[in-house]
Amino acid sequence: MKITVFSDSHGNPKYMKNIIDDIKPDMVLHLGDGERDMQSIMSEFPQLEISCVRGNCDISGTEPDRRLISVLGKKIFMTHGHIYKVKSGYESAVNAARENGADILLFGHTHKAYSSFTGGLHVLNPGTISGLAKPTYGMIIINNDGITCWIKEV
Repeated sequence: MKITVFSDSHGNPKYMKNIIDDIKPDMVLHLGDGERDMQSIMSEFPQLEISCVRGNCDISGTEPDRRLISVLGKKIFMTHGHIYKVKSGYESAVNAARENGADILLFGHTHKAYSSFTGGLHVLNPGTISGLAKPTYGMIIINNDGITCWIKEV
């Protein structure tokens, strides 16, 4: 399963559309601050499995603040990160992911790409895809060999 992870698109879905066209992921996850952008993505790629959470800038958003999904038996905890104050550290978000039995924690909000694996938990912040800074996004592969997460630059 090939999963593309975006966050903080802030009104600029152009990079996401190009990446989806190029990579052809099985699933797209968006971590907030771009709920309207994802409506555009959903209409352009109706066959694509997509899951989103609301960010602090998604004022009238309808998505939840956090979401726990299961993909091929692996649990993914998604949040924008602002409710866990990730700009001050990741500990609160990591604890929430662990409490939910997650294998992967995904968050955004900081606009700084980050990927690690500690204590059995993959932690991934894809950075921002908006173009306000160097656009980055995350990739996840889940297969029989396990989980692989990494950051890609546009």
